Amino acid sequence: MSELRLTDGQKSAIYERDKNIIVSAAAGSGKTMVLVNRVISIMVEEGIDIDKMIIVTFTNKSAQDMKDKIRAALEERAADFDPAFIKRQFRLLKLAQIKTLHSFCSDMLRENFYYMDNLSPNFKVMPDSTGKIFMADAIDEVFDREYEKMDEDFVYFLQNFSGERSDAKAKEIVLLTYQKIVGMIDGMAWLKDAKDRGDRLDYFKDFIEKKMDLILNSIENLGARLNPILPASAVNLIAGDYEVVASIRNQIDSWEKFAKAHKEKKYPTFGKKIKTEIDDDGLVYEIEAARKAYKEDVKEIESLITNTDPKALDFIKNREEILFDKLYKLTFDFKDSFDKKKAAKDYLDFNDLEHEFIKLLANETAREKLKTKYRYIFFDEYQDSNEIQNYIVDKLKGERNLFFVGDVKQSIYGFRRARPDLFIEKLESYEKDEDSMRVNLNENFRTDKLILDFNNYIFDRLMTKDTADIDYKKGGHRLNYGKEEKDLLDSARVGVKVLGPKVKEEVYLTKLIGDLLAEGYEYRDIAILLRNGTESYKYEEAFKKADIPYFNDISKVSTQASEVGFFINLLKYLTNPNDDLVLMAVLRSVIFDIDEDDLAKIKLSSDSYKFYEAFEDYDKEDALGEKINNFKALIEDLKDKLAILNLYDFANYLFEKSGLYDFILARDLAEDRINNIDSVIELMADYDASNDNGLYGFVNFFTNLEQTRSDSISPSRDLSEGEDLVRIMTVHKSKGLEFKIVILAGADKRFNKQVNPIIFDEKIGIGINVADYENKIKIPNINRKLIIEKSREDDKKEEMRILYVALTRAEERLYITGNFDKTSKASEKIYKNESYLKLNSHLEWILAALSFDNITSEFFTGIKKESAFDRRIGFDFIEEAYDLGENQNENLYDLLNEKANPDIYKEISTKLEFSYQGNEDIGKSLKKSVTELAKDFNKESEGYQSFDVEGFSQNISFKKPSFLEKEKTYSPTEKGSLIHKVFQKLPMKTYTEETLLDEIDRLIDKKIFDKTIKDLIDVDKLLSFYENDLIKELIEGKFSKRSEESFLMAYDGYYVNGQIDLIFEKDEEIILIDFKTDRIKREDAYKTQLAIYKEAIEEALGKKVSKSLIYWYNFKEFQII
Repeated sequence: MSELRLTDGQKSAIYERDKNIIVSAAAGSGKTMVLVNRVISIMVEEGIDIDKMIIVTFTNKSAQDMKDKIRAALEERAADFDPAFIKRQFRLLKLAQIKTLHSFCSDMLRENFYYMDNLSPNFKVMPDSTGKIFMADAIDEVFDREYEKMDEDFVYFLQNFSGERSDAKAKEIVLLTYQKIVGMIDGMAWLKDAKDRGDRLDYFKDFIEKKMDLILNSIENLGARLNPILPASAVNLIAGDYEVVASIRNQIDSWEKFAKAHKEKKYPTFGKKIKTEIDDDGLVYEIEAARKAYKEDVKEIESLITNTDPKALDFIKNREEILFDKLYKLTFDFKDSFDKKKAAKDYLDFNDLEHEFIKLLANETAREKLKTKYRYIFFDEYQDSNEIQNYIVDKLKGERNLFFVGDVKQSIYGFRRARPDLFIEKLESYEKDEDSMRVNLNENFRTDKLILDFNNYIFDRLMTKDTADIDYKKGGHRLNYGKEEKDLLDSARVGVKVLGPKVKEEVYLTKLIGDLLAEGYEYRDIAILLRNGTESYKYEEAFKKADIPYFNDISKVSTQASEVGFFINLLKYLTNPNDDLVLMAVLRSVIFDIDEDDLAKIKLSSDSYKFYEAFEDYDKEDALGEKINNFKALIEDLKDKLAILNLYDFANYLFEKSGLYDFILARDLAEDRINNIDSVIELMADYDASNDNGLYGFVNFFTNLEQTRSDSISPSRDLSEGEDLVRIMTVHKSKGLEFKIVILAGADKRFNKQVNPIIFDEKIGIGINVADYENKIKIPNINRKLIIEKSREDDKKEEMRILYVALTRAEERLYITGNFDKTSKASEKIYKNESYLKLNSHLEWILAALSFDNITSEFFTGIKKESAFDRRIGFDFIEEAYDLGENQNENLYDLLNEKANPDIYKEISTKLEFSYQGNEDIGKSLKKSVTELAKDFNKESEGYQSFDVEGFSQNISFKKPSFLEKEKTYSPTEKGSLIHKVFQKLPMKTYTEETLLDEIDRLIDKKIFDKTIKDLIDVDKLLSFYENDLIKELIEGKFSKRSEESFLMAYDGYYVNGQIDLIFEKDEEIILIDFKTDRIKREDAYKTQLAIYKEAIEEALGKKVSKSLIYWYNFKEFQII
């Protein structure tokens, strides 16, 4: 075994004992190696089994990687262990608690459920899509109950938060509140305290005071830096500005005088005389930029204190109390309804796993049992932990048995409630606590020293205690070169490429990639990193035109994809054919080949101002008329199938019948696009299983779902050795990866400033807008102003950490690109501006930091000066870039008729004419339906025509197009499916003829069935089923009911699939019922089918079927099988 070469910090992290340890591990410093080797060294020294340790990881993929690394380390150090011990570890490793905290909580709850009052050991972790459906149902139920009461407080709540057309925004307020409280240890208690406490005027005054002090500090720092080189007049100018701001600051104890001082302020003038005395255009530019920045800061404070006078505060307070009380009640009711829905299905979501585990830990016996069992706790990526996870670890810890590893500079998952402040607190406390220690790992073994020097220059300035809560320069966070001097690369480069407004960044990147290839690099060496993936398509299109092979690692399963938009619009049209915008969006698609001229032609053919009426009335027998008739035929066919099929089967039918599947299959990225549609279809299936609201309900649900999209953090895919592709991915997906060449593209994209209608802060409280209907305005409460300022500051701190992750992925070369308008006022705002939290993009930060070196002197001032940077670090302003023309056209005729190379022709012919052995067995199916087995199914005997694949069958009959049929007809199979669906959708209860017809009308109103359903069913035949004594007994006996249960099982050498119509279940008894709509009652024909159903149910549920029955619909009779 080769001996590990370790730094002093790595040695301390691996071998230090009897202390709680936190390791601050910089990018590329080998933190995972350290954690794995500490685990192995403890096993060697103490003979502890791996299942006596908890190792928490951030993702399931990380957990598997950790297990693989521990297994490899055990194999490498096998000589250090007893053979029996090693074998036992390999066996235990499979089930060891090396996993995410959610998975650990799940395991512990199943193992210790008997300590809990109301927890089933058979609970299931709820799928995300099911959770969203349950939440949508629960919020609707809560509001329905409120509408029944319609008290004044609820009316005011709706008035304050709803939009003009719906209550969706008011519901969003409740859902956002719920999302906040479930991420807390006792969220409802916090919510009650926050509503009772109201606005925090004391916090607000402290906040304003600190902002004023920061402005004074910035003026003071400007003077301290420039006074030695300025004439007296310029020194007095800056001093005068300081006195103006200080005089305002001194009035802060009297709020009215403070506001008045803002209005009366008057700064000294930066006149021509002073500028002449300075006699340095660069210095004049710097002073002008600095003065503009701090004047804007003062103006911003003046804006913040608007509507904070006593009268405005009283107005807000009175209305706030009503809104907060109602919010608390609605949130409580929603949580209760949502919890009941989950409990009914034995579901727990991820939040429930954490909260239930907290309840388990409150039991002293259970807690001590777990603390005794697990000797050591390791927490990887601790910078991404949250409040609840930290609480759980704190409850589980023993005596000096904690080991945390992470890098606060890489905490980039704020949207998952990550709390980097918890990591910072531990860093500071562990340095002081004698039972604990902090270890810094700053040696980087990934990146060339040139790039490390550049990154240190940038983050020395960006990441300070004031701007990022991290003292990068003095707090033990700087990156040190960890490799040997001989490993330094002459080919290392850093390039900041600032592009003029007219330059298309994606086009410039094709040139940059071409230059890199010319130097000998491969496509696979290059990674394009983006802050978010919304515009990744631009780079795809440019790379396609330039024939650059690429792989886009950004998740394509998106509700915003064009194919999903078309699919949803088609669903919307089926639910509401009178929506002009939806109809035109569908028609205008490539699928139906109707262009803008055709749309205009349709509209001009009618006097109606409604497009859908003009479309319906168009009757010309021309090419457009033929397209319209084909479209109408498709829609009629889809409506017929919607009445018969469940949503899952209908969606699949629509996908293929509409031509969308074939169209996507012929496009680039076909697999990703098909996955997009499949994800929507799966969502439709989940929705249909939980609701009776049909397609109309799903369309409304999906519309609301689009508003709750979140970033994806699924792991990236590794390229195989044979794939030579440029990678495109988000910065989040690049975390933990490394590439020879990194291009941070789109660095000019502005930070997101969007703010939710309700916002929260655990210390401050709840922030909302309060409506003033008399003046037709909404006034933000004090808390909202505070939280917006704080959250925007926190967001920018996370953006700094995202930038750090991006810039530390590169091994050999780093490029940063983005557009910038050099002539804009932005230049003035950026130049030598150390107020980084006031800037709005990664590129602005980098330019501001670089403006303190002469590398950007010519860019900002027009004067070229010598830079202190290594010459391999470049800065370029690019005002023009060549555009990509169309791909070179090829003459297809010449290409096809070109004389073929005989060797290549022979090879292609051999491959195309190849036939596999056993070709005759290809038509045999491994899977059969119950019908095929039960009836010894023969296609010809059942009325199906065989088709000769080698030739043309003369016996095929073609069905008349639907639009030519005067009246829609149903085949016996279609009618049978429709009747089955009626039984499925009708609630299981006793009926009279009148109540049964009312229920069918309700299903028609919900768009589950068309009105023609009444012509296709016989009410007396339906009623006969519900009037049967056995069915009445089952209903009154409160048997649980399952309908349309699908199964797949091994049977007689095949995989058999089937769908069971109806199951009644109570205790250990199961009764099976199958509906038959045959015109001839063949009593023996279905015995095998029912026997297969019986076997499937007994195998799946572990209970005996006591009765199997057929209900012969057309004969109104039951048959016992």
